[in-house]
Amino acid sequence: MATRGGIMIKRFAAILFALSAQLALAAGVSAPPTCWSADGGKIVVAAELADGQGIYILDPDGRKQEHIPFPHAVLAIKWRDRDEAMCLLARQSDGRCYLWLANQTGIIERLSNRPVYIGDTPSADLFDCSPDGRYVVFPSGSGSNVDLWRADTGGGPEKQLTNSKGRDLGPSWSPNGRLIAFESERGGTRGIWVMSADGGSVRRIVDGPDEERHPTWSPKSDRLAYLVKGKTEGIYASPASGGKGKPIAIGGHGYLAPVWSNTGKWIAFVYGKSPTNIFCTPVDKAEGWGPYYQTTFDRSKHTQTDLRAPVWSPICDQLVFTTLEDAKMTVRLANMSESYGAVCRDVYVAPGVRPAGKSSTAGDR
Repeated sequence: MATRGGIMIKRFAAILFALSAQLALAAGVSAPPTCWSADGGKIVVAAELADGQGIYILDPDGRKQEHIPFPHAVLAIKWRDRDEAMCLLARQSDGRCYLWLANQTGIIERLSNRPVYIGDTPSADLFDCSPDGRYVVFPSGSGSNVDLWRADTGGGPEKQLTNSKGRDLGPSWSPNGRLIAFESERGGTRGIWVMSADGGSVRRIVDGPDEERHPTWSPKSDRLAYLVKGKTEGIYASPASGGKGKPIAIGGHGYLAPVWSNTGKWIAFVYGKSPTNIFCTPVDKAEGWGPYYQTTFDRSKHTQTDLRAPVWSPICDQLVFTTLEDAKMTVRLANMSESYGAVCRDVYVAPGVRPAGKSSTAGDR
């Protein structure tokens, strides 16, 4: 009887684990965030794996190199400069989110004194780093009063960069380091604005009838791609100086934040609901209706993934992202080619993963 009872308990525990995993995914749990090292030689993923919760550093073949223990749920990671520390956005047990610095040997210190505002912003746009790794820009505030602030990774007080009615969100630092693009409600309708790195010379570059969100820079800092929500929903690109947007991907609903490749050849974007998938389009050939190359595929009827933050390699047309499928985490690479489309492979698979945290909660401040 004891043996049968033990078997029944194990089966019941397995059922509970599977149910809890499915409930977590249905509740909008984010797939673990990823990023590349600045030299393109390492992949970083934040999750609770075999060695515990924290930051895992892998090589592009999926072999684990380092594990940095960290008790807080990491929502986003950026590693902009090879000689500087990586920047983490983590949620504490009280629901507040702060920026931290870490290197390959461990956590260095908490960077921000002010909590970071999350809202409904994709993790790719929760904060951004200057190209030289010296500064980090992030939104902070509550309700309808959210402004952009700048933290110095070398220490010192945080500097407020914007101060206007409404919310300023989704900061994106230009690759040349001179400008910061962001979305703002100051004009009534949410639109794309640009300012200098110290917060001056603020101007609106996109002023359409619908909402514009989530700007991403071209590598030459001369164009911006962004998401439009409304009757003209889709992904568009405009000159950084302002002007009419060129449609990159239009038709239907369910688009999320675009990400411009570091080579300038591709724009990745998320589209669809149940399933949600990542698509890439060659910038020079994009005419709104294609061509599109799908990099993800729905492998199971139970798949519910958050694919809002694909990350391009800094040195080639290679995309990294994670998915959660039936409580199994997979780190995937997609090599993009105009001749062959997307060539994808799984580089790391971990069953029974506990995700980093929800994409947004009522406790975000």
